[in-house]
Amino acid sequence: MGHLHEDVLGLMRGNVRVPEPRGKDQEAFDYSVNPFPGADLIQPPTQQGERLRIHQIKSKTGSAKGGDGKRLGDQLQFLSDHYSADIFYDALVGNTLIGHRSKRGVEKAAPSVRVLVGQAAFYQLTGSNHGASLLLRLYQEAFLSAAQVTGYSIDVVTETIVEHFKQKSLEMGEGFLESILETSTGGSVEDQDSYLFNGRKR
Repeated sequence: MGHLHEDVLGLMRGNVRVPEPRGKDQEAFDYSVNPFPGADLIQPPTQQGERLRIHQIKSKTGSAKGGDGKRLGDQLQFLSDHYSADIFYDALVGNTLIGHRSKRGVEKAAPSVRVLVGQAAFYQLTGSNHGASLLLRLYQEAFLSAAQVTGYSIDVVTETIVEHFKQKSLEMGEGFLESILETSTGGSVEDQDSYLFNGRKR
């Protein structure tokens, strides 16, 4: 389940999921075994003149520690240089780049990287404003399926959590799932896209 978001996004809109190599050295570049070290997903060009787009995907802005930024940035910069590609560092759950733990380290090591969170990240990954909704629905189905197979009662375990989110959605005046998406991915694109975020600071 920990890599479900990468697997699903890798199947969307012509995206290609980059499998993680197993073994002693998982970060060494090798054309046959590990042609994209550090990447989770690539987007081949769809028309003449477009560049390959390479994505490192995290589930949320705090998934990578601040100290991981340099290592991740070095990997992305290598791929950008080697393949003449555009590089992206995506966090799916997050409203803003403010407080992003590894953003600065990634940008320092890979100056051309585009750091994205929330809706801005989903849009780049899926080319749609509904990418987050599709992934959320898939997670919902996966959890329900697993619960049926194991006999685990999600209703009993999550009753309090559901009531909390229902109350939250009433306060926000939105539907249950919409309020979850808005809370976890909504926000200003100027706060979610490093291209705009950094330009505003200048």
